[in-house]
Amino acid sequence: MRDIVKLYEEDACFIEYLYNEFGKLMFTVARRFTKERMNLEDVVSTTLMALMNNTQTLQALSYENQKSYIARAVIATSISFLRKCRAKHNKEISIDSLGGQTADTKTGNTEDMILLSSELEMVIRTIMQLPDNERRCLQLRYLQNRNNEEIAAITGLSVNSIPQYIKRARTHLRIMYAVKEGESR
Repeated sequence: MRDIVKLYEEDACFIEYLYNEFGKLMFTVARRFTKERMNLEDVVSTTLMALMNNTQTLQALSYENQKSYIARAVIATSISFLRKCRAKHNKEISIDSLGGQTADTKTGNTEDMILLSSELEMVIRTIMQLPDNERRCLQLRYLQNRNNEEIAAITGLSVNSIPQYIKRARTHLRIMYAVKEGESR
């Protein structure tokens, strides 16, 4: 029992060291995703809790690698936090479901139509910022329902590379959209 308490105290001291050393970095990175002070604090504290599970890994890293590891952890926590917030407000938008989302036009719910319109506008602007090959593959797959062979024939890319371009495009889109959503708050 004493060993467990001692390990916990050592981990707590190390996390405190990380916060003292990298706290400013953590808030700076989190601020790229959200501007609200409460959200920033939530992201940083959630990241610190997650880092407690990886203290041995972190202790073995050099200072620069610790810095990079922590920055990536804050980014992952920020994106997860934004997704949860968006899901709470029923605003979750996925590139997979873009074609299936519709506003309630039968009942004439103008508020839903305006919300959907602004969300789609943001997604479209974000898609337009993707690298050319990623954007073209994404558009051909999800807007024109083309298969890998058709996309390859149109773009001149190899058939085997199409899934990679789409995967990268979706990853970039998620990150860029999360950043834009954080900036608009």
